[in-house]
Amino acid sequence: MKRIVISIALLVLGSSASAATSWDSLTPQQKELLAPLASQWQTLPEPRQDRLADAAQRFPQMPPEKQARFRERIRSWAALTPEQRDRARRNYERLMALPPEERERILREIRQEHRMGSGAESAGPRHRYRNQNTEQ
Repeated sequence: MKRIVISIALLVLGSSASAATSWDSLTPQQKELLAPLASQWQTLPEPRQDRLADAAQRFPQMPPEKQARFRERIRSWAALTPEQRDRARRNYERLMALPPEERERILREIRQEHRMGSGAESAGPRHRYRNQNTEQ
């Protein structure tokens, strides 16, 4: 009897703790913001679904520039191929593994590169990063 009670408790707790944020459970506003990811939603890891749903919930309180950046990042990410997303994840992991000073230096250069636009002058720094610790 004790085993049955423990088994049932584990099933109940386990199923509620691992419940992902389903697409149907999102509000209409969240769905509108996350629409570029709709076709991929089921394949996203549960923690990522939760983070995206939380960010979409906070969206109305964000300053306009953060709202624009959020929308653009969602669109950009959704447009990537699975291989490009994997490469981006690996690059992020490598970046986060760097010492804080090196990471900040690289992030400053990337921000500067983005401010300059996507012209030929921006190809140089990316190539350097790939050679140091990331892939392009």
